[in-house]
Amino acid sequence: MNKLTLALLVGLIGLLAAIQFWGLEPSPEQALERQSMNFGELRATALLPTYVGSLFLGSFRAVAVDVLWIQLYRMRQQEHRYFETVEIMELISRLQPRNPEVHVYLSHDMAYNIANQFLPDRERTELALLEAEENRPEITAERAAQIRILEAELRERIDEKLAHFKRWIKAGLEKLLDGIHHLKDDPYLKSQVAWTLWHKGSYRDGVFEEDFLRIIETDPEIQVRLLGGKAAETPLSAFELAEHWYGLTLDDLRQLQQQQRFTYYAGFVDRLQRGSTEERDYATTQMGLNLHPMNIDGMRRHARFLHACYTWHRAELEEARGRGAEAASLFAAARDSFERSAARGDAVRATYPDSPRIFQEYSQLDRRLAVLMEERRTAPRPIPPEDRARYLTRLIGLRHDLISKGYPNLDYGFVLARAGAVKIELGGDPWEYNDDIHAATPLWPGRPVRATLGPDRTDADAYQPQVPRPHAHDASEPAPPISLGFRIRRTGAVDLAVTLYALSLQGTDLKPVDRFDVRGPELQEKWINVEPPGPYFLVVRAAEPGPSPSENGSYILQFGGVKQ
Repeated sequence: MNKLTLALLVGLIGLLAAIQFWGLEPSPEQALERQSMNFGELRATALLPTYVGSLFLGSFRAVAVDVLWIQLYRMRQQEHRYFETVEIMELISRLQPRNPEVHVYLSHDMAYNIANQFLPDRERTELALLEAEENRPEITAERAAQIRILEAELRERIDEKLAHFKRWIKAGLEKLLDGIHHLKDDPYLKSQVAWTLWHKGSYRDGVFEEDFLRIIETDPEIQVRLLGGKAAETPLSAFELAEHWYGLTLDDLRQLQQQQRFTYYAGFVDRLQRGSTEERDYATTQMGLNLHPMNIDGMRRHARFLHACYTWHRAELEEARGRGAEAASLFAAARDSFERSAARGDAVRATYPDSPRIFQEYSQLDRRLAVLMEERRTAPRPIPPEDRARYLTRLIGLRHDLISKGYPNLDYGFVLARAGAVKIELGGDPWEYNDDIHAATPLWPGRPVRATLGPDRTDADAYQPQVPRPHAHDASEPAPPISLGFRIRRTGAVDLAVTLYALSLQGTDLKPVDRFDVRGPELQEKWINVEPPGPYFLVVRAAEPGPSPSENGSYILQFGGVKQ
């Protein structure tokens, strides 16, 4: 080896050493890797594989982890082999027990991707169809015996699938709790426990995942684990437990804020652009999720609101079953929970005086719902139709009041869902959830919708035609105009007014494009010229609206498609 080659080799080694010492060592990612070699607080089940990985892989441990992540991504995204990826994730979690993203990633796989495959929706639909057939008067004894055998098989299959569903839900939550054991002061993992309890319980306003909520509320082991080893006097709902975990998250964030120890993952260029992080008041995860105390406090309030709505939902179910006393007790519990939600909203506003006015609207909505729940608690049972109508009027008033104030998505999805259920009872149609564009029913070409304006002429039905994106064109030129076609026929006695609206991409400008009336039973076909991109909404109302009950406001609507 000549002197020049030796000098270059020494220089290269020195450069690599400098990059390692001044570039990699100070990085948060490298600090996280070093923490993974601290075995003092690891559980016995995780100690051996973690020790072996650190001892024998050494500096190549990070390379091995990267290879495993690549393999994991390929199996998940390209081959959808979720069950096999669990083993790879378990191995990664042993090699990186102090990386929060590992625990979050694996938990999501278990509690969502795998668990959801065991929801027995298809079996329940088949069971409902068999039960309906069994109740028909013309059914033969032989067919009735066959149906009973099939029903028993379906119920057994439902129980088996729910047992698997429960197993993976518990495994997903346990993985997050395992990560919290390694990272006791990490607010991210605690917020993910709360998010899982909240989102799995109600992934969309107005919809409750009954199977998940039942598992969380009826399993003593889950209750104890989620409450840190102590059981509550009465089982808590998933939303109450989410509120508890958001509170723990908020405590961690405030402590980190006082100590100025917020975790911040960023590259070299990002640090140059953002500058010092000493005055930051929020934590940022590796995946770019920002955890701000105000957001977490607001989510804690919303978890309480969800619990109140869930109690309200159960009260109405009990009432529908004819259990008046149980319904009244649950309405009282819902009232108390709405009041606590209002107090939580006041606390958020007091703690963060610069927060938006939205928290004040939250509190007002909660208090008005609490008053409504008290009226429902003291109402005579069974409730007369006229009282149900007054109840419906109150619900719709709450919703429209929020919309008029410019808060169309302010927790009123549950109000709208309950109003829809009451309207169906009083003569509405199965699409009654679509009273405005924020809950519009999708309209697909060739699929007719049978609907009803009811129970009175104040009803409105909103639809969103599913319009494909315009064909590629010169971006400097406006998109060419298109025409949307609609066919509508009045099958009842109420004349209809049909209006097409266009909404700006920003969602702030809703303007009418065209309106036409449907008077008489003849089929009407209408093509309306519009300028892309939309989106568009079609709203059907009574041509002569008013509070008087409609004799029969039924109609058939079909989206005819798009012409260019």
